Amino acid sequence: MVVPAGSTKSPTQLQAANLLTDPASGADYIIITHPNFSEAIAPLAAYRSNQGLRVVTINVNAIYDTFGGGRVDAEAIKTFLDYAYHNWPAPKPVYVLLVGDGSYDFKNYSGYNAPTFIPPYLAPVDPWWGETASDNRLVTVAGSDTLPDLLIGRLPVASAAEVTTIVNKIIQYETNPPAGLWPTNHIFVADNPDSAGDFQAAADDGLTGLPASFIPYRYYYTEGSSNQPYLYTNPEDLNADLVADFTYGASFISFYGHSSWEQWAVESFLALDNLAQLQNQNRLPIVSEMTCFTGFFHHPKEATFDESLLRRSGGGAVAVWGSTGLGVGAGHDRLQAGFYQTISQDGGPDLGTAVLAGKLKLSALGYHQDLLDTFTLFGDPALRLSSVFKPDLRITQQLLGSGHKPGDPVTLTLTIENTGAGVSTGIVVTNSVPPEILSPTWSTAASGVSVSGTYTWTLPDLGSNQQVVIQVSGVIDPTLPDTFSIVNIATVSSGVSELSNANNRSAAIVGGHRLFLPLAAKAFYW
Repeated sequence: MVVPAGSTKSPTQLQAANLLTDPASGADYIIITHPNFSEAIAPLAAYRSNQGLRVVTINVNAIYDTFGGGRVDAEAIKTFLDYAYHNWPAPKPVYVLLVGDGSYDFKNYSGYNAPTFIPPYLAPVDPWWGETASDNRLVTVAGSDTLPDLLIGRLPVASAAEVTTIVNKIIQYETNPPAGLWPTNHIFVADNPDSAGDFQAAADDGLTGLPASFIPYRYYYTEGSSNQPYLYTNPEDLNADLVADFTYGASFISFYGHSSWEQWAVESFLALDNLAQLQNQNRLPIVSEMTCFTGFFHHPKEATFDESLLRRSGGGAVAVWGSTGLGVGAGHDRLQAGFYQTISQDGGPDLGTAVLAGKLKLSALGYHQDLLDTFTLFGDPALRLSSVFKPDLRITQQLLGSGHKPGDPVTLTLTIENTGAGVSTGIVVTNSVPPEILSPTWSTAASGVSVSGTYTWTLPDLGSNQQVVIQVSGVIDPTLPDTFSIVNIATVSSGVSELSNANNRSAAIVGGHRLFLPLAAKAFYW
């Protein structure tokens, strides 16, 4: 640069670069935070560390200094993650959490004064909209494809208080969810079918893939007449019932249809205006949206739908999966299929793995690949779903034959089934065979079953919808009177928390006469 003598300026302040060094032990979980939120995010970092993850918290300004020449630039974040993935001590990082909101209006040309704490990675990834935010591109660091190589999520927060709200939600969700059967609820919301697709059929596809422990509730809108209770002809009625059930609590809420960054459907099934009504406290769902624009977090003027659900204090969602752009239903269907297949078969992995499964399913389709970039997780990718994906052991008995008399052989079939979505471990079945059944024996076709004491069996682990059948046989005491009644009680327990213990006990009555039990037996769940 050539300037007249005496025209050069001197800096008013010099600040040393904040340069990063490689962590000696590497990292499983990388938190990239704006310094305003370092203190507020620390409890989550400590919590994940106590779970055994190698956690590293990085000041985003240090990333700019080390990898971006001091410039606020999302490309520097990608360069940093590329470096960490390929150069930090093994094993490679798995999770990335961005802590901070961002806007596409970096220089405030709009005049809305939108803050940028963690900038969006802007790229022309949407075939119709053009440039939009793609946090996915920050973690495409291996190969030339657009599949994520790390599991990434963002907390789009604008204050330390919002960070604290979300961190408390995450930890409460995993460690101390409210009691009750609300986690068995799964809500499906669908727009009316039109030229863009049959949204209700897509929702039904998701419904049919649910584990047996979930109870689906449908809120579908139709512009015609209907005699089905789940088909609403009045969108205001749909909105009222949906808000009420959202407040009651559900583990998952899924939407299919048209939307904007302010609401679901032009009829406003659920909108920003409803946020104050969502008083579900810690009965927190994961919200997935097979639609457009709900995740347009980088809008400079206002908080958009997905980030507002996540930020909501006293309710809202623990995580939201939505799009920063437009999309086509055939691609949404693949995302949904991979997501539901994973949570159904694997019994509750972390959330980032379920999101990745959806993207892998979409990638295999070969088209609508823009959704790999636009679908964004707002929440913690390491969120463990075990509090929702609990096992639920059920024991039932079947008496073979009828009209038994003293001296007759008798066989009872005990079926122990895990009807929940999680894996049940430490399973123990106890059946104290009544003394009126002589010479008892037992058998099973299942492997890994062992017995001790008076028929106390230890069972192998049972995944969702897996079962073990045990048969107990013997001879009815021939000295009993013809009016005999024998009660066989069997119980099952596990080493993990279950959705319900009400079905862990079963009774079968052998004999030709009804047995009347005293009131004290009300404690038995027969």
